[in-house]
Amino acid sequence: MADDHAIVRAGFRALIEQEADLEIVAECGGIPEARIAVQMAHPDVLVLDLSLPGGGLALVPEMREALPGMAILVLSMHDREPWISEALRRGVTGYVTKGAASDELVAALRAVAAGQPYLSSDLQQPAAPRRA
Repeated sequence: MADDHAIVRAGFRALIEQEADLEIVAECGGIPEARIAVQMAHPDVLVLDLSLPGGGLALVPEMREALPGMAILVLSMHDREPWISEALRRGVTGYVTKGAASDELVAALRAVAAGQPYLSSDLQQPAAPRRA
């Protein structure tokens, strides 16, 4: 889990610890730590915040090359374009917004770990027109 907010990491950890088949092998608050954690732990899934200082989105191709079999699940506050399409273009396996329900995050983890793409339900709905 790579997110620069300690409270998000703590909440994510509390959620995952309730699931017998899921385990957090490392958590980090920045890009340098994420690089090291991926090299050391070889996780099945990297949960990545796109807003990490230095740009989490820029980390995606590097992580794809370093560990091609690892799924990358974005957990982000960004729920609009161009964030979503750019993340998918760079090779993420799934994308969940931080506004999604906790059971949806667990479902997303299981899906991407099994090699299936995943978009949170709020992203699958057509975007509401914005008022000027």
